[in-house]
Amino acid sequence: MSKIRIELNVSLNSREDLSLHYTPGVGKIVEELSRDRSKVFDLTYRGDFVAILSNGTSVLGYGNLGPVPMMPVLEGKSLILRRFGRVNPIPISIRGNHRDIYDIAMRIQDNYSLIMIEDVAGPECIELHEMLNRDLEIPTFNDDMFGSAIITLSTLKRAIHILGKDDPKVIVYGAGAAGLTVSKYLRAIQINRVIVFDSKGSLSKSRTDMNEYKKEIAEMYDIKDVSLKEALKGADVFIGFSRGNVIHRDHVRLMNRDAVVFALANPIPEIDEREAMSAGNVRIYANGRSDNKNQINNSLVFPSLVSYMALRRVKLDDRLIERAIDIIYRYNTDRLVPDMFDMGFHEYLFRSLSM
Repeated sequence: MSKIRIELNVSLNSREDLSLHYTPGVGKIVEELSRDRSKVFDLTYRGDFVAILSNGTSVLGYGNLGPVPMMPVLEGKSLILRRFGRVNPIPISIRGNHRDIYDIAMRIQDNYSLIMIEDVAGPECIELHEMLNRDLEIPTFNDDMFGSAIITLSTLKRAIHILGKDDPKVIVYGAGAAGLTVSKYLRAIQINRVIVFDSKGSLSKSRTDMNEYKKEIAEMYDIKDVSLKEALKGADVFIGFSRGNVIHRDHVRLMNRDAVVFALANPIPEIDEREAMSAGNVRIYANGRSDNKNQINNSLVFPSLVSYMALRRVKLDDRLIERAIDIIYRYNTDRLVPDMFDMGFHEYLFRSLSM
């Protein structure tokens, strides 16, 4: 059974209703749009409809499963966007590669106020975002990249403030779309000592097997060839975007006192909370699971941010990303991460973005 459905915004209970909302009434709107197509956002469904596109090449932590197993994820994303946002989502699962998604998005954009991309494998999803952000007439948003970056960095900024850490050393473990985007924007919260790892090791400038996006991060932070254990010595923060159970308490014990561990692999984190805290030096722990009190999840960001971008027709850029990070950081809460069901937070985020 579907978790979502389309509901009517008008009554359709009589012939008068039918003539107003269908023929002949729609003829007046057709005539108006033929004279001024810019009114389509106000006169039709386009003003608050959002398409969520995926090809299922990176389904949660399961990998490349294709468009059919991707459908429940798109449905869940739509459910959250409708429940906590202000727009109407349409999930679309696609057979094809990222360039096919680009072609489809370009062809269907006249129906929507925003195109959202979900669970497309990296680095293709980064290229896809760059192409769509450049060529679409409407905004586009990749939640895996920018939702991850915004909620992770706003939470990290709060953690650093709580602990009073100055010039912290950060280890990012995982260099897919989320890890690379978070790494890129760490500088937005004044963090400059960063070492990033992929499955082959640190993103050292000496490596010859990296794509252009990994090379950019290697240059940005002047990353050397070091092992994970070497990098963790004297580190203040570990951020994981990889797979479950890849580090253990002995790794964490290499870090400084009052360490911060964000183990964000889903559904199984890089290290669970009990083991991380047993290392004795971890002060703040968070993961991406709904059963954790410190849940760092994109769902806190994308409902209000996508609604703002769609309804105000604002394209994503560095300034908007940095504003969103700061707005969430400033939210008045005694929690490390705002609660998903705190409707005041969602209202605050949308209202603050709109100012």
